[in-house]
Amino acid sequence: MTEELRLWSIGDSGEATHTARWHGEPFDEVVPDKADTHQGSRGPVADTGESEMNPMHEANRRGWDAASAGWQATVERDVDWRRCPADPAVALVEEELELLGDVAGQDVCVLGSGDNLAVFALAGMGARLTSVDISQAQLDTAVSRAGEIGLDVAFLRADAVDLRELGDESFDLVYTGGHVAVWVSDLKRYYAEACRVLRRGGMLMVNEPPVPQDLEGIAGIA
Repeated sequence: MTEELRLWSIGDSGEATHTARWHGEPFDEVVPDKADTHQGSRGPVADTGESEMNPMHEANRRGWDAASAGWQATVERDVDWRRCPADPAVALVEEELELLGDVAGQDVCVLGSGDNLAVFALAGMGARLTSVDISQAQLDTAVSRAGEIGLDVAFLRADAVDLRELGDESFDLVYTGGHVAVWVSDLKRYYAEACRVLRRGGMLMVNEPPVPQDLEGIAGIA
């Protein structure tokens, strides 16, 4: 039986595009430059301190750590995030929910998890979640909120282009969206890492405005 990886993208129009099917050998290996101290755990996340990374990404990390309190206050005011587990439509659009289908029991990774609304929604749908974000402050808020609503989520502070703490073929679904790509300096490495941690037959869902027009090429699978 031939294995495949499914790549789905959703753009400004809301139209879902089946951008690629992949068969055969694994994607081009992405080799991290240097070892670091990223850590993940279910529940509280240790502050791993500053790690060596791309200067743009390090600036983003510092910026989001500084801006997180204000951003999360806006989420608290404007979004009923506590409803996400019971009503995934709070965080995920209709097209996403249709494509996702039944994710109960699946291992799911959300890259650039930010406010973690998608994480809470997917966890409420019965998936086992790993939430990855570059900002410790963003994750600290997510840990607190997950505890408040009784969700068991693994949190990892890491740069999305360097997921060395996550093994090959660890997830059935990798989800990323909500203007994550604009913060990433190397899209090929970003999407290649996302593909590396996917299991054969898994799904990569990208919801970014605008959607990359050559996602399979960017990920190194064209």
